[in-house]
Amino acid sequence: MTENLEHARHVENERLTFNSIFLALAAGALAFAGAFNSFVAFCIYFSLTMAGFLSMILTARWNNAFNRHLYYARNVISFFIQIFSETAVNLPIQILTQKL
Repeated sequence: MTENLEHARHVENERLTFNSIFLALAAGALAFAGAFNSFVAFCIYFSLTMAGFLSMILTARWNNAFNRHLYYARNVISFFIQIFSETAVNLPIQILTQKL
């Protein structure tokens, strides 16, 4: 369970880092695109559009991995609750009932 939660945190950090770097690069490219002629500016805009689609695909993949790690962590918790049902009162029930 702890390993799945650590993997989920790592995936979240990867996603945030990638999107922060991508946003900085996109903002810089947009700032300099006006200084070039129209063909070069069009190439920059087209490249940013393609990179934006790639960013959406990667973010969806990271969301899937994050949700999968949380799902497995919840399964481990529910397994332990079933095994040790007398100690289930001490575990936080909000974790099991919380939706993604």
